[in-house]
Amino acid sequence: MARLVESAGATGTWPTNAGTVTTGSYTPVKDSLQVAIAVCGNGDNNPSTALAISDSVSGSWTTLQTFFLTTGAMAGIFAKDAGASPAAQTVTATFTSPTEGSGLIVRQVSGNVARAAAQLGARVQSGAAGSGTYTASITPKYAGSLIVGGYGQSTASVTLTANAATSIYNQGNGSGGDTLAALEALAPPGPGNAVTLGFTNTGTASQIFVLVEIIPAAVPAPFIITVPRHPRAPRLVPYSAGTPVGAVPSPVRTAITRLPQHSRIPRLVPYSAGTPVGAAPASPSAARTIGPMQGRPGTVPRTRTQHGPGAPVTVIPSVPSIFRAPAAATRPRPPIRPRTPSQAAPGAPVLPPIPPAPASGMPVQYPDDWKRRILRRRMKYWRIRI
Repeated sequence: MARLVESAGATGTWPTNAGTVTTGSYTPVKDSLQVAIAVCGNGDNNPSTALAISDSVSGSWTTLQTFFLTTGAMAGIFAKDAGASPAAQTVTATFTSPTEGSGLIVRQVSGNVARAAAQLGARVQSGAAGSGTYTASITPKYAGSLIVGGYGQSTASVTLTANAATSIYNQGNGSGGDTLAALEALAPPGPGNAVTLGFTNTGTASQIFVLVEIIPAAVPAPFIITVPRHPRAPRLVPYSAGTPVGAVPSPVRTAITRLPQHSRIPRLVPYSAGTPVGAAPASPSAARTIGPMQGRPGTVPRTRTQHGPGAPVTVIPSVPSIFRAPAAATRPRPPIRPRTPSQAAPGAPVLPPIPPAPASGMPVQYPDDWKRRILRRRMKYWRIRI
């Protein structure tokens, strides 16, 4: 989730001794949320009946929280979406009918902030005549939110000192002996954890607080694509060492250490040296164990009833027939023609003697055996032709 970024927008005269207060001109940050905090101390204790916000571009403001005493302080928090192409503007707060100690400040919240119509965070209003309480508590509902607020009192002009959880945007005193301030939480504690905002001042005063949680926009759930497992792909089975087959694996120190056995691959099992097939090992120390999928001569496949962990199968430590080399068969040697005296060396080829090259102009003289061979082929040829 992107973090909310707060920045200054505009501020009116703080305070002003009039029923209305207007900020200077400013251009909002694109796609940000404009948050206006309007407060009036009302030191003259005029009747408090209404509080409204407007701007020079005819924007639509959403009321998040307002609170005021009948003849005392007033405070309200409002929000508006800046839009994709905001124009320069001013903002005005109108108080009915106090005329003393009015103030207005606009803050901008950008990032992954919810739109004005979707601001559904926690809201608090508190205060009373003569309460003397300079703090108020709020419990956030959302993670990553901001908390802003307004404070006003009509019976004392004091300089406020923020407590450890509060930061003061602006404060002041009206001409009628009142006090007003705009504030925020330094670090919201997270959803479900209350935080107390305000000041360390003490005394008896008629005062009010309004607090609002500015929340981020909802983050869409991650798009997860689940690829189905191929029917021929091996399924890995987690299990703990020492867990019987079929038992529920222990959640502690599980490991994927076993693959399904192919139907045509022999399953190699533990055996004891020198123990006949089917007999129990002579002693645990005499047994030689071979783990799964570790080929050794002298092992045999398990039967269908010997699939549990530790099911022993013992064999005589001899090389199985499938690993033995075939016995050398006695084959008759092909007949070998007798060698001539010049071909008595070992490895000399057995070939008929090659006739010497005839002299130039002399007819070719073939040895007797060559002549017989040529005549035999001619006779065979003509016999077939005839």
